[in-house]
Amino acid sequence: MVVDRVNGASLTGNADITITETLKGAGESNEIQSFNMLAATAGTYKLKYVGVFSSTLQWNSTAAEIETALEGIGAIGTGNVDVFGGDGSDDAKRSYFVVFKGALLGQNVAQIQIDASALTGSVASQLTVNQQGGVAAKNDEWQLLDFGGATSGTFTLTFDGKTTSAINVVGTGLAATSVSILVKDALEALSNIDGGDVGTFHQFSSTSPQGVVAVKFTGALANTNVSLLQMSTAGLVGESGAGVTLMNSGGGGIKEKQSIAVFATGGTFTLSFGGDTTSAITFGASAATVTTRIETDFSTVADVTVTGTGTPEDPYIVEFVDPGTQDVALMTFNAASLTGGDGQSTETTAAAAAVNEIQTVTVNAAVTSGNFTLGFGGVITIAIAYDAAAATVDTDLTNLSTIDAITVTGAAGGPFTVTFDSAALKELDVAMLVADGTNLVGGAGSEGFAVATTTASAGPNHVDDPDNYAPAGLPASTDDLFIVQAGGSLLYGLNALSAVTLNSLDISARFEGTVGLPRITESGYVEYRDRYLQVGVNPGKLTIGNRDGSGSSRINVDVGSVQMDAEVFDSGASSEPGLPAVLLLATHADNELLVLEGEVGVALQPGETSTVKNVDQHGGSLELGTVTVTNLVRSDGELRAYNVTITSGSLQIE
Repeated sequence: MVVDRVNGASLTGNADITITETLKGAGESNEIQSFNMLAATAGTYKLKYVGVFSSTLQWNSTAAEIETALEGIGAIGTGNVDVFGGDGSDDAKRSYFVVFKGALLGQNVAQIQIDASALTGSVASQLTVNQQGGVAAKNDEWQLLDFGGATSGTFTLTFDGKTTSAINVVGTGLAATSVSILVKDALEALSNIDGGDVGTFHQFSSTSPQGVVAVKFTGALANTNVSLLQMSTAGLVGESGAGVTLMNSGGGGIKEKQSIAVFATGGTFTLSFGGDTTSAITFGASAATVTTRIETDFSTVADVTVTGTGTPEDPYIVEFVDPGTQDVALMTFNAASLTGGDGQSTETTAAAAAVNEIQTVTVNAAVTSGNFTLGFGGVITIAIAYDAAAATVDTDLTNLSTIDAITVTGAAGGPFTVTFDSAALKELDVAMLVADGTNLVGGAGSEGFAVATTTASAGPNHVDDPDNYAPAGLPASTDDLFIVQAGGSLLYGLNALSAVTLNSLDISARFEGTVGLPRITESGYVEYRDRYLQVGVNPGKLTIGNRDGSGSSRINVDVGSVQMDAEVFDSGASSEPGLPAVLLLATHADNELLVLEGEVGVALQPGETSTVKNVDQHGGSLELGTVTVTNLVRSDGELRAYNVTITSGSLQIE
């Protein structure tokens, strides 16, 4: 089940569509950098990227160990580099190539530096940039020739069925022709490779002239996914593990994918891109129909692949084939002619009707005299006679500064039915009246009275009301909850989902209500009720402020001990002085937080604590209270840290 809206009774406007970039297109070159430890004989070194040092590496560390050290730098991160090279066991196996991928795919990244101060031997302290990232249509293929520590002999290379002549693994001497030049000449002598189609990069030392050779396919083979070279090693002496490894696949790139989810029950919509707009697309149209409209009506789009049915559960996925392998603009939409669904005033599922809270005050029948008091919000009534009329109780409660109006009914002496129906208290989950009957007198200790809630409040602001969801029913674990476009707010029953772990929670920038309660009530008292929406979100993301819209002025979310991956795209301006619009609590050790814009705070209140492994800020304002952080990166925006503990990770402030 996908829950597509909350607070339906307060919704206004037309049905809605969400368009999200699910996979960013990329066709630019991937950056490749290289270095070697061929002349090192002992000691340690560190790698440095954008001012942050890696963990300590040994002079003969393996490529896998170097990859782990680089991924430990917050600005790189796990899965964003591949390191190719040897196991460090001898000179020929201490050459390394770093290929940037993942989140750093197709980017012109900073150059890695080497701190070689603790190394013994003659070691270069800079890396070589073999291929600059971020160059359009220039993603060349790179293959690495590893000679397995061979001390002499020859090898051949085969490309698409054509085999070179024998190549001497140690070249013809360092002062003359190195093995890299022999490889280049041999490959370009093949009938299927022209002169200028191959470039080679050789890393070697005087004690290991063969080293390793990186082969770059360029010229007529530039930006092309070519076949992997095959190495024949039968003529090599002393080799172990010789072969060819693909470092960077040429051409190809990543095709952009965008998701279209339609929240409606009928009508039509249009899509726009690059100044063009489609003709009307009927709600529920097939993927083939959407394909036709995009390819026919968008002058700059020649080919797309569309799958899905367009529902929130199964959105249309539009893959851009032509233009392909590039980051294209996000499509926009016009949903004015859609009916039903999210934001529509005539809904297929009725939202919860408003219900005012009712409490009952009962005086024990054995009481014969005396008086009692009632309190609300820290203020206490004057003494009320044990046999007072309902009108008297009504007047005395209404005279409290914390109650603007109330309705009390019942016979003299009770029981009294107290209905919270004033403009300020209607539909609210209010506090229980505080009863004090110590001045009541009765027989055999029977004096006293009780207050009980007979009707709990309910309505469109209650998270715990199943009628506020479409389809009806409280969200369950693995559901996706979308809060897209609503005029209402999520204020009460905030712990109703505390045992639920949603697959994802998306609070759109079009949602202009609030989530959670303020710290100080309108009456000036500290709020005693739950203030945060309590719900886990995993493995999907907690997304706040995505898409167009002015955003919410208060979003309080507590994910508890469930691992969180949160992205804050933007927020509205906070409605609570001294606190940002978005407040988060999270305690799992591997939490992730990305802040692009908006106002965000983590564990700012007294007694609140949180843990976030990786904090990445690219804009907006971020305030961290009592928070334990492993890696903190800020490239832009305002950052305030009050009681932050940085563990074994890195701190990068640009």
